[in-house]
Amino acid sequence: MALTEEEHKAQQKTMANCVGRMLRDSFGKGPESAFTKLGDSYVIILLKGFLSPMEKIILEEQGPDALHALRESMMSQITQKIQFEAEKITGNTFNEFFFDWNINNRSGVLVGLKPQAYKNAKKEEEDMEHDFPYKKELEEKFSQLSAIAERTPDRITSIKVDRRTILMVREGILVDIEKKLIEMGEGRSLKVAKRDVEKKLFNKKDLIRNILKVNIQEIFVDWNFRDDKSTIVIVSDPAEPLK
Repeated sequence: MALTEEEHKAQQKTMANCVGRMLRDSFGKGPESAFTKLGDSYVIILLKGFLSPMEKIILEEQGPDALHALRESMMSQITQKIQFEAEKITGNTFNEFFFDWNINNRSGVLVGLKPQAYKNAKKEEEDMEHDFPYKKELEEKFSQLSAIAERTPDRITSIKVDRRTILMVREGILVDIEKKLIEMGEGRSLKVAKRDVEKKLFNKKDLIRNILKVNIQEIFVDWNFRDDKSTIVIVSDPAEPLK
C-alpha cells in the first residue's frame, strides 16, 4: 500500500532525526540540520552545519585530507547501523551507502541505494529513467568529465530528486591501475585523490550551470570500489530551483 503524503514526510523526518542522532553519538556533535529525500530506489540525507570541535582542530592543524580520512574511518563503523535504521523506518533495504563532505561549507550527504536499483537501466518504470529537462546533456557532460578523470562510464543515469537536487549514478569507471591500487589496500588514498581530481573538474566555473541554467551550490561525489559504482549529488542554489 502506498504511503500518504503525511506518512512519507513522517518517514523522512524520522530518518533525518535518526541519522543526526547517530552522527552526534559518534562524532560528539551532530549536524545543525538534516533533510531526507526518500525515493523508490534511494534515500538521500543532506546535512548542514556539521563540524565537531575536535574535527575543527584536526582541520586547522592537519588539513582537509586528514579530516576526510577520519570521517571515512568513522563512517565505516556506523554505516551498517544507518542501513539497519533505514530498513526499520522505511521497510526497504538499502544495501549500498555512499557519503561525502564539503568541509568548507560544513555540509555533507549520505546516499543509500536499494539492491535492485538500476539493474534494468533502460526500463521506463525505473525512476532513474524518468526524463527531466537537460537530463541527456547532463549525463553526457559527466560522462565526458569522467573520461578525463579516469574513463567513460559503462553506464550513467540520473534523476531529478526535487526542485534543488539531482542524483546521478555511474557504473564501470575504474581503470586497471586503480583496481590494482585497491587490491593493494590503497583504497582510501585513491578515494582522496579521486575526490580532489573529480571535484575540481565538476566545479569548474559555469560548467554545470550552463546545462542546468541555475547556480550550483554544492556537488558531492563518492565511490563503491567493490562494485565499481559512484554516486554524484548536485544541489542548486536555494534561490534558483531546477527547471
